[in-house]
Amino acid sequence: MPVIVIEEPESFLHPAAQAEFGRVLHDLSEEFGVQVIVTTHSPYLLNTSVPSSNILLRRHTAYKQLRQTERIDTSEENWMKPFGLALGLESEEFKPWKELILSGSDAILLVEGETDKQYFEMLRDPKHNANRLNFSGEVVPYDGTGSLQNTVLLRFIKNRYPKLFVTYDLDAEKEIERTLQSLGLEKKKHYMSIGLNAAGDRSIEGLLPTAIKNSVHNANTALVQAAVHGTREERESARNRLKELMLEEFKAKAVPGAEYFGNFYPLVKIINAALS
Repeated sequence: MPVIVIEEPESFLHPAAQAEFGRVLHDLSEEFGVQVIVTTHSPYLLNTSVPSSNILLRRHTAYKQLRQTERIDTSEENWMKPFGLALGLESEEFKPWKELILSGSDAILLVEGETDKQYFEMLRDPKHNANRLNFSGEVVPYDGTGSLQNTVLLRFIKNRYPKLFVTYDLDAEKEIERTLQSLGLEKKKHYMSIGLNAAGDRSIEGLLPTAIKNSVHNANTALVQAAVHGTREERESARNRLKELMLEEFKAKAVPGAEYFGNFYPLVKIINAALS
């Protein structure tokens, strides 16, 4: 098998260009059966399709003299170690982003959680016709708005993916928008808040028809009370359960069309324009 060895190709390349060059090398290897060996300090050139192929070496010294070189395990749950070293981050910080970082897509829609993802996947149904969520990429949850405060990882993701769109609950807009703008992202081009500007509706559930929300609330008054008047833990637990119940109710009753998805369609139009 032919072998190509490249030493630190990231020199003088913008991070986005490094990511694109990494994709070119991967395609070259796949198409022509060439083994490509790259020495790099750039996280953008690391292999994301087979992360265990990233070789991380630790050089030991004693009395200012180089001693043995140790190979660090990068298999399975240790996949993030080369990325962490390159970005100066702890391994734990990568957990919410694993699915995204190891994605092979060029277009990514980032959503707050698994519940949000299921709503957006419903919008991919061709029966929505012109209002269908229609882009050739992945919908990836980032596990809560706290993850969006990690600007180092966000900058890496911004440069890693040619097309990126971020959604988040409207009630977190003031805090999150400052972070996204500091990275050069633009509203409606790279990100958008979700929800209606009314009490209790500043999240993706705010886009649901009133009949769906009322049906769930009326059948679960104890949960509603806990969500408003309980302890912090009780409020969080009750709100999460109500989110699950609303999704279940919506899935059971909703059919494509303005009656159920009318509040989603303007958002879909913005996302399609950004990611197409």
